[in-house]
Amino acid sequence: TEIYPEYKANRDPAPAELKRQFQQCRRFTNAFGLLAWGSPRYEADDLIGTLVEHGRVVNRPSTIVSRDKDLAQLLTPVDVFWDFAGKGKSAYEQVPNVFGVRPEQIADFLALAGDAVDNIPGVPGVGKKTAAALLDHFGSLEAIYANLERVHEVSVRGAKTLGAKLELHRGAAELARQLT
Repeated sequence: TEIYPEYKANRDPAPAELKRQFQQCRRFTNAFGLLAWGSPRYEADDLIGTLVEHGRVVNRPSTIVSRDKDLAQLLTPVDVFWDFAGKGKSAYEQVPNVFGVRPEQIADFLALAGDAVDNIPGVPGVGKKTAAALLDHFGSLEAIYANLERVHEVSVRGAKTLGAKLELHRGAAELARQLT
């Protein structure tokens, strides 16, 4: 919210029942001697990302248990993403079948297509199919912007005007990339 006040502004505050559940979870983890992380400044995604990166430093694979597709960007070939209430467990190589792009492309994908859950608009007129096709063709958001004159080559609806649209909304895409 420091760089984009509208980030997650579409969400209602956590209900009192959920806050009580958080307190109970903290008591449970403390009683079992488990480490619990929390921060009033950083959201859980950021803390999870920090822990995953720390695990890499000490050569420890991670299992990320979440419904949040943003976290799939953290996967390497030794990690697992576990959407416990939805799509189940996904290894690194399965992520394209689940999300349409490779793990390292998730942030770029959401920067282009947006993420309504987090109130990130992305590039107007670029949906999931177009974002996935662009990333399949160019590989990254950076490569797309380095090759705007070739965007018309991608086989998607509206390809002829897509380069101009991407250029016009470049700032929004870069902000969305930072957020995702």
